[in-house]
Amino acid sequence: MAANQKDGREATCPICQDKLPLNEIEAHVQVHFGMSQDNEEEPILIGDDIPTVACLQCGEDVALDQYASHEAAHSLQADEDAASRLQRQHDEAEESRHFEALQSKFGMAEKSPGRGGKCSDEEHWARERPEGPYADQARARRLDVPTHMAICKAQQKGQFYEMQTAIIPLLKQALSAQQGKFQAILSGPVMHFQGSPGEVGWSCGYKNMQMQISHLLQQDKAVAEALFGGCGYVPDVTSLQAWLECAWAAGYDPMGAEQLGRKVQGTVKWVGTTEAAALLRQFGVRAHVVDFKGVPKEKAQKTDADSSARRSAQRRPQVHHNVECDSCGLSPIRGTRYKSLTRQNYDLCEGCRYVDEADSNGPYEEIAPIVKGPMDHSAMIDWVWRYFTDAPSPDADGSSSQPPSLASKLTGPVQLSNKPPLYLQHEGHSRTIIGVEKQYSSGVGQPKIVFLILDPSTRTGPLDRALRERKGWQRMLKRGVEMLRMEDYQILYCQPGLATGDELERLKIMSSSEYFGPLEWTEERRAELNKAAA
Repeated sequence: MAANQKDGREATCPICQDKLPLNEIEAHVQVHFGMSQDNEEEPILIGDDIPTVACLQCGEDVALDQYASHEAAHSLQADEDAASRLQRQHDEAEESRHFEALQSKFGMAEKSPGRGGKCSDEEHWARERPEGPYADQARARRLDVPTHMAICKAQQKGQFYEMQTAIIPLLKQALSAQQGKFQAILSGPVMHFQGSPGEVGWSCGYKNMQMQISHLLQQDKAVAEALFGGCGYVPDVTSLQAWLECAWAAGYDPMGAEQLGRKVQGTVKWVGTTEAAALLRQFGVRAHVVDFKGVPKEKAQKTDADSSARRSAQRRPQVHHNVECDSCGLSPIRGTRYKSLTRQNYDLCEGCRYVDEADSNGPYEEIAPIVKGPMDHSAMIDWVWRYFTDAPSPDADGSSSQPPSLASKLTGPVQLSNKPPLYLQHEGHSRTIIGVEKQYSSGVGQPKIVFLILDPSTRTGPLDRALRERKGWQRMLKRGVEMLRMEDYQILYCQPGLATGDELERLKIMSSSEYFGPLEWTEERRAELNKAAA
């Protein structure tokens, strides 16, 4: 059964599997490392004889002095997953109540056990309810011909929770109150747009568009006058869908338009960074997309530690992340996982598979654990830091593909860059990066980079209170780069000013302004896009 990670206040010793308070785990593991060389429990050595242990959550070899903070990062992700799950449950309950009311309205209240509503007209539901409980409102506003003038007359203001104090100044105050040595730099003003009932599971792309737009409207008067007929507000999702179709009709991103059938009004089709770029470019906004592909991390191990590393890898528990045994509750399942082929979402560990009761839910598929190393996204981390801090690119050539520059420099622990936030996209979800923090440890070692992120699934009210009370806000906004677990990411950023003439015409073709990843991949991407442009 899929399961979220446990509370991170306790950590599991990667050597003996004992559970201890998080602040005691480092000293406990040191005891194991104090054993004699003849003992089988030898540490792995990397770099300059630095002892490491294998994280039970992700399998990565972590330097001993960083193990506690690494466990804490997993705890932050677990809290985020739990909060998202609770919010989904709440939103689904709200949708269910609305759904039942609509069933009654459309003559579909009759139910039978385990089945959906009945209706004598087979086409009734498909005709009346094509996209979900809230589609009737969107359908009523759908424009057959979404022209600029028609949308300006029909568009509506997007709803959002109005915070007592703007989020960026609040965040600056909270960061400034932190202990320790760090540097942080934040974006310009931005408003948080959260998903609402009826938008669960599909609207994050539009919510991140709204956050980007909220900055552009506040920061640049010329851009504000150009956007959405100069209305001066952030349009709602239905209006943005109409504007996206308008951009397609004007020739922006023809490949993307074809992929989505040139229709998104009143639908729950997912959109991402390229759709956001097309929508903004029709108004002359210089919106660009950068592609990042991670590469597997490789640890350079010393020759005299090879045998120790091999033995440690053999002892390392092989886990099925986020999968729980439905018999004994072991989470995550270690070793072979047995997935029922007759009972949905039913899994057993090796210890529970061969008890008599298990056969009633068989047969089972044996699934060996997939050992996949963490992805290295150092190129993206470096790019984001350079974007916000105005640090020069190692290969800067003055071309338009470089992130926009500012004259200001990082001169204090917390600074405001006034730059637009970044729209971060990966498979299945998207978020908005509103800043970046570099944390320096007391000992020798590389500083840790933390992204400051607004997530559409986060509720704005609790976030507002957490920032004002200086309690729990870190778990809602901070994301360590070790949480970058996907292979592919895209970032949308906006350069200042408005494009006109030939530049505006070139923006109709959607192509990434930069590529970061394995050499063969970047060459393939360039070849594909050059072919498409031709």
